[in-house]
Amino acid sequence: MAEPPPLVALGVLSSFGASGQASAAQYLGRRTSLRDGSRRFAQVGLNVRLTFLIATPPALTNRAALGDEQREHRDIFVLPMNESRFNCALKPLIWFAHCAIAFPQTHFYAIADDDTYLQLAHLEADVRSLLPMDDGALVLYGLVMWYAMYDNVTMVPHEAWGGWLPTDAMAVKLRRRIERCRDARGRALSSSHSARDPCTRMASASRETIARNGLADDVPPWPVVNGPLFAVSRSLARLLVDDPYPRTYLERLHGTARVRAALSRRNGPRKSNFGCWPVYDTVLGLWVTQIAKARNVAVRLVNMPVTRLHRSNP
Repeated sequence: MAEPPPLVALGVLSSFGASGQASAAQYLGRRTSLRDGSRRFAQVGLNVRLTFLIATPPALTNRAALGDEQREHRDIFVLPMNESRFNCALKPLIWFAHCAIAFPQTHFYAIADDDTYLQLAHLEADVRSLLPMDDGALVLYGLVMWYAMYDNVTMVPHEAWGGWLPTDAMAVKLRRRIERCRDARGRALSSSHSARDPCTRMASASRETIARNGLADDVPPWPVVNGPLFAVSRSLARLLVDDPYPRTYLERLHGTARVRAALSRRNGPRKSNFGCWPVYDTVLGLWVTQIAKARNVAVRLVNMPVTRLHRSNP
């Protein structure tokens, strides 16, 4: 008898080489810790299928070692892409496309970071509480945050954060303030930092966006599900994979001045605290928002409480 499909196919982003602030040994330690911890949950392998997502290592010796680890644990999916700080938002799309073939009846496809403690029993219970649902339901699940501003010049979506609360009120308030600052600067009515100046105490990133005329009026405040763990329904995953917008975004991103300069350096991009830039969870939130707006479809946001499903590992 065939095994029933899992409720959640969970892809954990990891690496087989140094990336961001972590070394190859640290990534291996994280995978080992998650494997050991997942054994405490009977749901793993049944209701939550855990798979590590690793981009193709450039070195042949690393590829061989990766093959050995895969044969031992059988829980690794090698993404058909090279590791790249500026292309890592592609990883969820590749995982969703794989899940559509490997887990066609699974309700949710999830993404997690490998430096978190995943509370899989809570994840399984939360997802089960959402069933039964319409097979075509577009659901974005996770710790919902809101962002106020998108810079159409740098294509950075992770500026002007609206706050932790699962409401757009804070983001809308901040967006209106940014627009007032832009309008005031455009009219050149105020250059001082008086109490009435809407640019007073505004984040430097917001002021820089205004200065370069990068504020995208066609991108409203949008929801983002926090990167350590989030999920999309099967139908939303299919929409993200099939729509051209995500790949068009990545192509345009690689044409921006900042990315071109970083990639053209003789020794490659400078070392950065960002293993992924722009941050992939805000990129995905932007994609969902723009695709839903263009297609005039509704996406259901399901918010999870802070620390209920994941905690940062010490």
